[in-house]
Amino acid sequence: MLLKRLPLFATVPQGLVPSWCELYGLNAAPVPVNMPDYEVSLLWHNARSEDAANRWLRERLRGLIKSKPL
Repeated sequence: MLLKRLPLFATVPQGLVPSWCELYGLNAAPVPVNMPDYEVSLLWHNARSEDAANRWLRERLRGLIKSKPL
């Protein structure tokens, strides 16, 4: 994975930090400045609103978003 091989840094939602550190062997440090809040949105085409697979995915994503600190 590129994150492990390149000398880079990334600012990611706090909820991703533990799993990324564990999965990819990364190091984490707090951001040294105040970060503004942000909004997460789900968008889909109206033609797929009643599609069972699309509805399942939207519900799953909503549940994950609500259960994780961003």
